[in-house]
Amino acid sequence: MARTVPPAIFWLAFAVFVFALLAPVVPLYTDWLWFHEVGYAQVFLAILSLRGFLVIGVGLAVFVVLYANLAFAARTAPPDVLWELEDQLGLPSRVVIEPLIRRALPLVLLVISFVSGMRASADWETILAYRNQVAFGTVDPLFGRDLGFFVFSLPFWRLVHGWALTLGAATLILTLVLYVLQRSLVLTNRGPRLAQGARTHLLALVAALLVLKAVGFWLDRFELVFSPRGIVFGASYTDVHASLPVLGGLAVLALLSAAGCLVQIARPGLRVVAGAVIALGVAWVVGLGIYPALLQRFRVTPNELVAERPFIEYNVRMTRRAYDLDRVVEKDFPVAETLDARALERNAATVKNIRLWDYRPLLRTYAQLQEIRTYYKFVDVDNDRYLIDGEYRQLMLSPRELSYAHLPSRIWINEHLTYTHGYGAVVGPVNRISPEGLPEFFVKDIPPHSTAGFRAITRPEIYYGEVSNAYVFVRTRSQAPSLTPDALPAVTDPSGFTTPLSFARASSVASGRGCSSRSTTVAAPFFPGTETGTISPL
Repeated sequence: MARTVPPAIFWLAFAVFVFALLAPVVPLYTDWLWFHEVGYAQVFLAILSLRGFLVIGVGLAVFVVLYANLAFAARTAPPDVLWELEDQLGLPSRVVIEPLIRRALPLVLLVISFVSGMRASADWETILAYRNQVAFGTVDPLFGRDLGFFVFSLPFWRLVHGWALTLGAATLILTLVLYVLQRSLVLTNRGPRLAQGARTHLLALVAALLVLKAVGFWLDRFELVFSPRGIVFGASYTDVHASLPVLGGLAVLALLSAAGCLVQIARPGLRVVAGAVIALGVAWVVGLGIYPALLQRFRVTPNELVAERPFIEYNVRMTRRAYDLDRVVEKDFPVAETLDARALERNAATVKNIRLWDYRPLLRTYAQLQEIRTYYKFVDVDNDRYLIDGEYRQLMLSPRELSYAHLPSRIWINEHLTYTHGYGAVVGPVNRISPEGLPEFFVKDIPPHSTAGFRAITRPEIYYGEVSNAYVFVRTRSQAPSLTPDALPAVTDPSGFTTPLSFARASSVASGRGCSSRSTTVAAPFFPGTETGTISPL
């Protein structure tokens, strides 16, 4: 009698299956909300379409390559029936294994292809950068190539080469395993026995891997511009005079080794292949390990400044050009000690905004006077400029952020329901002190109190900060009494796109993204604009 699956187990398996299908949709949906809110929906769609293309394209390529090689291996290398009798591995009979391989092979290859496509889709940024690259207009002094090649093209080709090399190695390993399972490769008392068709196939795959390795050696040459070997970043004397020519030679030697594999197909034994691979390995170790170390020790180190001088000059010149320092024009300003009252009057705005407070002691003073609650912290003090009563003033300010590390109890309810945001800020002039030697405040206390013509802060809640937590729930009954704001605005972005609050909350939490920073609240930064009267960020 056939056994039936209990309903509980069936529905549990079905729930797990549905969850596995929907799990990727949740972060996708919250990302869509974010990109749509900030007006970059087309960017999101471009990224999504490219990632989908990579999943399908790379997955299909992996499936075709693996299936073609494994199907070829299964059909073109029949073993000697007597070898199975001498097999020392004790594997099951071919009569048992081959039907299992035929049934399981497509499914296994589909899984491998899908995983490969998903992993490849994570590198969408490199591909987009390559497709939209622009020239820098400056060439590097070593290869004479535009710098855009090293920023956009080289990472792309390294990525493609890595994919191809991984696929080639996986194909070789899986093909070798298949030959062993179907007894085309057998370990006997007389030594290993390999069918002629299997031998030809494996030698061709090894040749392909060696060609890919030659391409890798050639690309490694361009990576020398990022070498940290010398006393300055970039190619050094040893890199240019040792590693660079050796990498070119290794590329040629790898191609010759690949040719040796193809020649070996028509000859018995493996002497040509073994000799070529051993020669490549020895050249690799000596050329990129021993020789550069000896050159650095005996040629560069005794007179390093002279040897590295051209490369130091390259580094300085390219650094100056990168920061536009090569376009700085030096001018002499003669000192004329003719300062008088009229000069001070002409520059009254500048004199009035000369900063006297140092931010480090000021930060400690703000903490002592205005943190007010133990879980509030001033992380930094910034300089900014605001119009106050029509006068442009330089001010020092610091937002009062919520520090989860200093909560009374770091339980989930406190971190995500009760204490959800910072509150207000302190603002003061850069050059004035009180009679007690303390800083003056234009904005202080909880709730924020503004003086000296500084506009009132109407929305002091801070959901975007330097020490914010991962996500919070707002508009709940668990808000701390001192933190309870007025009703928060609806979840609507500037373009009019409205999100159902409950679903947006669930999506944000499930995806690990902050509810307050993504979709469930649009709490505006807390400083009033000085010219338009609207909320504006720091």
